[in-house]
Amino acid sequence: MERIKRFVEIILGRLRNVLDNLPFFEFLDPFWRDMLELHISSDDYKRFLGRIKASIRVIEGLEREYVRKVSRAESVGEIVRLRKAAFGRIVSVLKKLDDNLNELRGVVSKLGRLPDFDRDMPTIVVGGYPNVGKSTLVNAFSTAKLEIAEYPFTTREVGLGHIFTEKGKCQVIDTPGLLDRPLKDRNRIELRAIFALKYFADLIIFMIDPSETCGYPLEKQVNLYKEVKEYFSKVLLIVAINKVDIVSGEQVEVVLKSLEDFKDEIFEISLLKDINVKSLKERALEVLLEGLKGERKEGDKDEGF
Repeated sequence: MERIKRFVEIILGRLRNVLDNLPFFEFLDPFWRDMLELHISSDDYKRFLGRIKASIRVIEGLEREYVRKVSRAESVGEIVRLRKAAFGRIVSVLKKLDDNLNELRGVVSKLGRLPDFDRDMPTIVVGGYPNVGKSTLVNAFSTAKLEIAEYPFTTREVGLGHIFTEKGKCQVIDTPGLLDRPLKDRNRIELRAIFALKYFADLIIFMIDPSETCGYPLEKQVNLYKEVKEYFSKVLLIVAINKVDIVSGEQVEVVLKSLEDFKDEIFEISLLKDINVKSLKERALEVLLEGLKGERKEGDKDEGF
């Protein structure tokens, strides 16, 4: 009887620990709800948790059944047989949960790699096409040490760094590259960037590469800027034209001309040559810490996102 009880105690302890560490979907912060649904639907998530709870009830019932049967057994042989039967039926219940637990474990592992964002901290989000210099800018601005490479989508997750000022601490978020295409056609990597913009951005620094060495034409980069500007109209935005050390004045002028109707502040910078990077950072912090924030703490509810 004690062996059956102890076996059940260990199993139920682990299953309840899973439930204790997986919050109810409705109680999740909206950002984490959206991030979770990139990997598993809310219906599947709820169903998996429900199956764990149901399995706990079944195992509790098996414990009561077999403890009662053992207490009434008339021989050692019958006791051994009942104990093995109890263990076998409990293990069978666990095997039926195996796929669900493995899927939940995978989701938790992926989400667990994300930084510990603070929704109440003043936040700069850096956006734009892949390979325009977003990660390099975040590294230059903050405590972040993000991977940088010469191929698209080096940044596959949302990265985080901090800036410490006399007025307090700010966070800077690096986003995976966005592409100029409809939301329904965007992949999981791009959607992470959209969620970062949606839920955290007090200020967006949108980066453009007029040299097109990022691999994307200027026209598409400007179209993406316009889309971000439209959907996140409540959020302050600064444009950073990067790689001015390798482009002509005429190329920069083309960018300026295409953006002149939007009245955003524009900085011409080179991260490689450290041109105007300090000025951009100072101005971004000035705007951010003046408290001129977009209404984003509960997430923009724009139809497109």
